[in-house]
Amino acid sequence: MSKLVTWEIRYFLQCFVWGVWMMILYDMLRIFRLVIYHKTLWIAIEDIFYWVYCAVGMFVVMYMGNDGNIRWFSIASAGLGMVLYNVLVSRYAVPIIGKGIHKIIGFIFAPINYIIKKIKNVTKVLDKRVEFLRFTLRKMLKKLCKSVNIVNRKQNRKESEKLR
Repeated sequence: MSKLVTWEIRYFLQCFVWGVWMMILYDMLRIFRLVIYHKTLWIAIEDIFYWVYCAVGMFVVMYMGNDGNIRWFSIASAGLGMVLYNVLVSRYAVPIIGKGIHKIIGFIFAPINYIIKKIKNVTKVLDKRVEFLRFTLRKMLKKLCKSVNIVNRKQNRKESEKLR
């Protein structure tokens, strides 16, 4: 085999491996999103960083391997690596790994969740008792205010009668 053919095969395999690597990174990102809930803004920011990294990495592979010339088979091999990895590995690995990590985290934080639930139950009971006390105090204060007003009115009448 000539040097040109071996170079092209090696370059093809480098691009293929880079395509697989890009999918592995994206799977890590997908697993991270399964484990920790993300809002749309953070997903967009993560995707931008991911694609910038992939674009720079692919440029470096092309620049080092082919002096920056874009060859159709380099893009095709990276795409082929991505597709094959996605079909053969990613489709099955991401859900299994994501659920596994989620269960492990749930197991680790189970005691903390138990304590938080107990604290919430205690605060609910205390909140009901405080609400009851507030309600009864309010009723008592209303009665007291009415009686004070009545007493004040009587005193005001007596004073006004004396002045007459």
